Amino acid sequence: MLFLSHFLADFFASFPSPLSPYFIGVHGGDSRTIAMVIATLSLLSSLSQIFFATRPLFQKSEVQFYISLSLLILPWSLIPFSSHIYTLFLILVVAFLANASFHPQGAALSGESGSQGITLFVSGGIAGAALGPIFITWIVSSGGISGIVPLTLGIWICWTILFLIILRKRDYNISSSIPRQKFSLQFFLPLLPIWIMVSIRTFFTDIFHTFVPIYLNFQGYSLVMGGMLLSGGVMSGLLANSIGSRIRTQFNNRLVNLLSFGGLGVAILIFTRAEGIISLTLSYLLADFSSFLSMSTNVCEAQDLLPQHRAFASSVAMGLSWAFGHFLHLLYSSLLGNRVTLVIESAGFFSLGMTVFLLLFPSFFQRKAYCGVESS
Repeated sequence: MLFLSHFLADFFASFPSPLSPYFIGVHGGDSRTIAMVIATLSLLSSLSQIFFATRPLFQKSEVQFYISLSLLILPWSLIPFSSHIYTLFLILVVAFLANASFHPQGAALSGESGSQGITLFVSGGIAGAALGPIFITWIVSSGGISGIVPLTLGIWICWTILFLIILRKRDYNISSSIPRQKFSLQFFLPLLPIWIMVSIRTFFTDIFHTFVPIYLNFQGYSLVMGGMLLSGGVMSGLLANSIGSRIRTQFNNRLVNLLSFGGLGVAILIFTRAEGIISLTLSYLLADFSSFLSMSTNVCEAQDLLPQHRAFASSVAMGLSWAFGHFLHLLYSSLLGNRVTLVIESAGFFSLGMTVFLLLFPSFFQRKAYCGVESS
């Protein structure tokens, strides 16, 4: 249930980036404007996760799941009718806030099953994010943006039927295991190293995923090509997510992040110098593989540090960290958004700089947990 829910949540959340060339053409904006819209939506969604983690909207988790997923899916059916970029933005705000209400509660429940449960939950989101870009670009390229209407309504109807069937067989109640909890600096400080690592990684991957479709479009490649790369990269993340979890179990989380930032930086720099579709594809896949190494490990680490406050820990390791990364992306795009190659290339150098930081300050990432358990 959680795997499928996360699949659908990230399936639809993955649509804006591959459609950015389409939005530029239809709404008349430039690359900087569209990048800022996407970054603003991501920032709003991620920042609101801390609210939904501390203030569940519904006592019964099945109601929260159904309302969140419905409001995440259905607004996309209105996209063909948005005649202005502001209308587009308002429609997507609803979808992204619904996405935010789902994540912390879903991650908290998955954490009840330990690291394997979190890995499975994260894998559902990765699978959805992998299929979303190629699927939506194929739909739009084949039949125009209007094709998103039957797609959205069909998925929602199938989801509703399946949800009702599962609901009759099993009862989920997240709220019973996750009490409401105010944001506390006392709880946040042990999570500070994770917040830094996830925030910076989000900043780099945001830049890469947002500007690569635009970069490829400038190079003469089709909309579908950008979608295929985005999907292929996230598919490689399914394997990377599993490998990262094993590395964390065998060694420690700092090593996972070290490999993640180092691989991402090298791959991005190769990508900006690649000539031909094969080298572009391979370097892109390596970049996404590297970034996904630490996707679930940091959430596991956060929940291990605060086992009595899993929703709060998850919202920091996901929502609050993503929010700051999205904010950096928004700020950076507003300054250099029209210099596409420079923006992508600089993310590679910054990622290598983060690798050096991890090497120079290892003790910073060995903080004690709130419950007294030593973090690795």
